[in-house]
Amino acid sequence: MQTDTWYADRERLLAILDFWHKIEFFIPYDLSSRAVQREGRSVFWLHAQTLEDDAAALRRPSIPQEKEIAGITLFLGVFHKSEIAGAGRFFGDGPAEYEDAERGDLDGDSCFASLQLDASGNPLFETFAISTLPWALGRSRELGLSALDFGAFSESRRELSELLQNVDAQRRLDQPPADNGDRPLMPHEILGLHELLCDWAGFVPAHETPVALVEIRFRDRRARPVRPALPPPEGETTTDDDDGVVAEKDIGILNSFFIEDIEQAMAQVRAGTVPEALRRYLMPRTTEARIDLYSDEGRHALLDILNPRNLNRGRWPSEPHQAMSLMQQFAINSATPALAESGLYSVNGPPGTGKTTLLREMIADKVVKRARVLAALEAPRDAFDGRPRSIAFADGTTASLSVPKPELAGFEMVVASSNNTAVENISHDLPKRRSIAEVSGRGYLQTVAHKIAAQKDN
Repeated sequence: MQTDTWYADRERLLAILDFWHKIEFFIPYDLSSRAVQREGRSVFWLHAQTLEDDAAALRRPSIPQEKEIAGITLFLGVFHKSEIAGAGRFFGDGPAEYEDAERGDLDGDSCFASLQLDASGNPLFETFAISTLPWALGRSRELGLSALDFGAFSESRRELSELLQNVDAQRRLDQPPADNGDRPLMPHEILGLHELLCDWAGFVPAHETPVALVEIRFRDRRARPVRPALPPPEGETTTDDDDGVVAEKDIGILNSFFIEDIEQAMAQVRAGTVPEALRRYLMPRTTEARIDLYSDEGRHALLDILNPRNLNRGRWPSEPHQAMSLMQQFAINSATPALAESGLYSVNGPPGTGKTTLLREMIADKVVKRARVLAALEAPRDAFDGRPRSIAFADGTTASLSVPKPELAGFEMVVASSNNTAVENISHDLPKRRSIAEVSGRGYLQTVAHKIAAQKDN
């Protein structure tokens, strides 16, 4: 019976992960947000007919005399996001209440890839970034959803890289450089890249759309020469700074962050080694384990969990009047035993409800708990496990490394998010002096430390 339950749980976990895994390949990049004229940049569409008829299709726009071009981004292979709807037949019928929201998500344009050009229009092929979406549309139509995996995409991307190297080599043979060494990208080459991408992905947009979107960025004209700019990381676009390149906060071609992680999770499920945090994330709690805090049972649970014996050992040194609210303290007291070994604890709330403040309390609790372990040691050497271990490096050198005892581990915290701004807000806010209350006598430890250092002539 237990084996049957484990098998059912395993199949359920695999089904959830497999569905999630396939969806991640169809995440579209919202090109429409880049098609808006903004200060310091100009954008325009390139159509196939224009590129075929007008050799000056890539002529530079008129710019103010005090400005100069900082860089160019070419978004290749434009198509409507509604093309994704054709993949819906592979996933079956979804709940009707989500249909309107899904249609809204499929408004606007996406694209195959982005390519950076320098101020003179020379293509920087090392910056080429490709989306999984057109590849997934073409491959799933030909081979089905089961053919979508990161290994297959990586191999296809490697093949595309070789094709682009051939294109770059051929254009160097066909197009002699100008006197200044420039080989700007020509209209027929843009058409060729578009056809190459469609052939590579096995996907041709069903609706007539522009071949590309061009984004030209301006900066103040400089009196001094500009140092050559390094190409940005794959998938990032650039704007000007003192050196001509600054990575923007948004990512040029947005591919999923999670595809490889989901495949690793699926491998662990198949092997029967499912981490507790993953299990809790994917499996709903039983009805018996759920508590309505507004019920009589919930009120008893509140009183029990908020008992002073369950208080966290450390508190962030904030103003006394900024103590935890009832539900914040309830979350802390509940999370501490729930995460004693491993697992997952979720706290949800809109902005401004105290989630970051709650995180500070969790950090303070970890610091105090680790300090209690350190304080129990008789000497600093007692923190390490036996003799130093010799570590060999690839260059043949060695070093001795003292390994902390296991009881000093397990207090680490990693703040991670798919939203970089959210992590930055936390990491920038925590160390600031204003995040610590102005309590009298707070600096007494500094005075004691200075005295001891002077006594030891250190």
